[in-house]
Amino acid sequence: MGLKKLTGKVFAISGPVLPDLFLCHFFINSIYNNARILCFVTGGEFMNCTLMLYLGIDSMKGIFYDDKGNEIEAFKMPLSLKAEGDYMEQNPEEWIDGVSEIIREMKYKNRDLSIQYMSVIYQPGTFVFVDRAGKNIMGAIMPGDKRAKYQSEICEKMFKKQGSSLYAPWNSLVYPIILWIKYNKPDAYKRIYKILTPDGYISYRLCGETAIDVYSAAFLGYSIKNNDYNNKIINSLEIEKGIFPRVCKIGECVGVIDGEAKEELGLNTDLKLLMGSGIMLPMAMLLSRKGIKGMVFDSDTFNICFVSDNSKIRKHSFITKIPFKDNSYINFIKGNYQIQFLKWIKEITKEENTEDINYALGSSGVIILPEIFGEWEHDYCDLRGGVLGIQRNTCIDDIITSFYEAAGFTLKSSIEHNFSDEMQVDYIEVIGTERDKLLCRVLSNVNSVKVFMGNSHNDIIKEAFYMVKDMPRQDYDDRFEMVPEEEMSSNYKRLYSLHHGVRNSLKDIYKLRRKLLRRTDIKQ
Repeated sequence: MGLKKLTGKVFAISGPVLPDLFLCHFFINSIYNNARILCFVTGGEFMNCTLMLYLGIDSMKGIFYDDKGNEIEAFKMPLSLKAEGDYMEQNPEEWIDGVSEIIREMKYKNRDLSIQYMSVIYQPGTFVFVDRAGKNIMGAIMPGDKRAKYQSEICEKMFKKQGSSLYAPWNSLVYPIILWIKYNKPDAYKRIYKILTPDGYISYRLCGETAIDVYSAAFLGYSIKNNDYNNKIINSLEIEKGIFPRVCKIGECVGVIDGEAKEELGLNTDLKLLMGSGIMLPMAMLLSRKGIKGMVFDSDTFNICFVSDNSKIRKHSFITKIPFKDNSYINFIKGNYQIQFLKWIKEITKEENTEDINYALGSSGVIILPEIFGEWEHDYCDLRGGVLGIQRNTCIDDIITSFYEAAGFTLKSSIEHNFSDEMQVDYIEVIGTERDKLLCRVLSNVNSVKVFMGNSHNDIIKEAFYMVKDMPRQDYDDRFEMVPEEEMSSNYKRLYSLHHGVRNSLKDIYKLRRKLLRRTDIKQ
């Protein structure tokens, strides 16, 4: 930048004063030795950056990184969640509005940025059905949705011999959902043009291209070995194969935002969309690369993800097992989103900070039994957690810590149910919306393993950045570690047996209760 005297007390400054306003000029009246300064903006350089988007349960987050992976700015937008009965949906239009708002806010705060790339990570098993114009036919179906239970049972019986060729269990596959739409919403079914994951939906809306990553495609019946979708099942169910998107690698460019979409978003250059993935995949891959026998636990959803060889996983129909590399598999166990119960408890009690809770083993006799009774009768409240043992002196801290203990028991039960005896878990990596040390402490004590947690979802979003950009990862400093307390862990082994017995003894009772409630709803 240079300063040049023009005449008298008039000076000119040239150079990249405002880099995003090229070949224009303006006046600045300034007192500088009683001189008038005339600024000519002749051009400058933009800072290139990448926008990583995370679509959570009730919010979306956008983080901008420079080319080296340094965080520039972060924005968070709310998302609505419809959770009623067996339904669990989001409104995909809010994703598009959120993308626009995040980019608009970023351009307002940092006008000298050039967004070169964008990628999206999301809850694995989320599907959007769109018409040819790219409009969603219905709400985005979330992994916790259970409307197609009957269709899942039918498909499992019809294609029992096909089970070995499928990577995911029927209650996680998209086929039962397609059948549910076909027979319950025939008009909507006729309009289906594509089945998309959230990143594919955003890509189709903004640049007209559809795609899905190879691992998410497993939930659509895709076979990595055969490099194709399961034609036998598709033909038997009389589904049009054309509704399934093309499959590509993570990090591959699936489309470019240009033209009108570029102008509407206020971009100063074409933006390339890079193929993303489910949120748990980047961290699970990281643990595998480091040779750590660990698992990723999402405290928002109770989802579990890890990489292991085939011999260490028990053979049953509850786990998604996708071929990875070197005879290893990416394993995914779907949770039941019990966290909605905790959010409801915190909302009605205004309890936000759990670090000050006086943590006691057994939570003063309060027991929470996830997946036992009730239905989603209230928004943001999962009543599939039954609270037992409440007394006059029971406080909200007891209920919260009891929920954390139930989370630990659920995780412990999943490990015992899915892993062979030779599978040793070194530690658990917890991800979630909230950075909760108490939760990690309880999980560590109940499961007798080390538990790590970083800066909520920020670490995993950053790991996703390294994954899609194919860059070497850097260590994260802002992480804490919880080591199991010997006495507490020993006592939890006995408490776990008690909790497990109570849950099993009440299961049939509450199954009957659910049936009675459903029949009552039908009569009304």
